Amino acid sequence: MPRPTRDEMPAFYLSALEMDLLTLLFGRGLYSVEIEKALKEVCGRQQRFGSLYPTLRSMVKRGLLSARWGDEESEELSGPRRRYYTTTGLGARALQETDLRHQSLKGWTLVPEGG
Repeated sequence: MPRPTRDEMPAFYLSALEMDLLTLLFGRGLYSVEIEKALKEVCGRQQRFGSLYPTLRSMVKRGLLSARWGDEESEELSGPRRRYYTTTGLGARALQETDLRHQSLKGWTLVPEGG
């Protein structure tokens, strides 16, 4: 039986990067450069944009993150418009469910067979 693709997995299955992103973006909107900086400073994770952008897009598609284009009109900002990401209610729920699952795994004990 072939392994399911990422899009076929349940919304509440989160990779380590996705958990970090949902936690980081909970209650705030950041754009990619800020996200990369936080991942590097806090997690020691050197995330390449080539893997960050597809992950962000996938999370938006799955409803875990929302994205909006910035309204930067300032002359001091150069380059392309910024896209800001934030955790959605579904993303917060997925993070909470993942945490509960991890707590259950930590508390699990093996019951001997027949006992």
